[in-house]
Amino acid sequence: MIESNWKIKLTLLLIGSALVGCTRKSETLAPTTVEHGKGPQGVKRIFVQVKGDPKLSSRMRTYLDFALEDRNFAVVDAQSDSDAVLGVEITREAGTDALWLGVIHLHFRTDGKDTDRQRCASLGNSEAGDLFNLSSEGIARDIRDNFPNARTVKFDEHSDMTKSEHFRSELEDALKTSGFSVLNGSSPDVVLGVDLTTERVPIEKQTLKYHISFAGSDEADPYTMDGYHILSAKLKSNAPEVCPDRFNDLDWLAGSSDPISQVAYELAKNLNKRNLQKREPH
Repeated sequence: MIESNWKIKLTLLLIGSALVGCTRKSETLAPTTVEHGKGPQGVKRIFVQVKGDPKLSSRMRTYLDFALEDRNFAVVDAQSDSDAVLGVEITREAGTDALWLGVIHLHFRTDGKDTDRQRCASLGNSEAGDLFNLSSEGIARDIRDNFPNARTVKFDEHSDMTKSEHFRSELEDALKTSGFSVLNGSSPDVVLGVDLTTERVPIEKQTLKYHISFAGSDEADPYTMDGYHILSAKLKSNAPEVCPDRFNDLDWLAGSSDPISQVAYELAKNLNKRNLQKREPH
């Protein structure tokens, strides 16, 4: 009986030891979860301050609200509830400027008769560029239409085409394409005189100027963005005698879209890009 009890106790002891071993083995092999630092999460809530011209400020605030919310930023009403402050100063400035019109003065001598004409070239906001690019084909067509029997053309030696580097060679090619031979000698069917000039045309314009600063609560150096856009433009005085219809509509100077919405969209895009960069692990 004593031996039997001893065997039972020994058996129970062995079973218990096995269970303890299994438990320790299980604890050793169990996966361990390590809580890593999540890193900077970027800006989520923005407090927006817009000041300056009342009407432009109101429009800018509206566009910013939409542009920021479209990129998952929350625009909050109190600075204390924000992760960052966005400050915008927007002004409207009236000023004067000028456009430049290229004018082509043509002189034709044929069959002893002289004819003078003027053609418009390009209209631009700088005299530095070539305002006469791609104007030569129209001149060649006009000569062919007005002098259908002419076969040879000679440039008048007093022609002045220094305002354009490539105009003369382009005009010679266009004349040849239209069936003319360009002569250097005598007896041409048409003597062609060409003078290229530029005309300065004063305009009045309204310009939008802005200064933007953005800083999160953990940023020492704010992000800044400065620029300007033309809002509108009109002639300061009468249109030139040559091609006055070119100046009926100067909206092309302001561009095809609202400049305030462009600024708001560009700003929101840049802030979103900064946010994504801050969230990337280093």
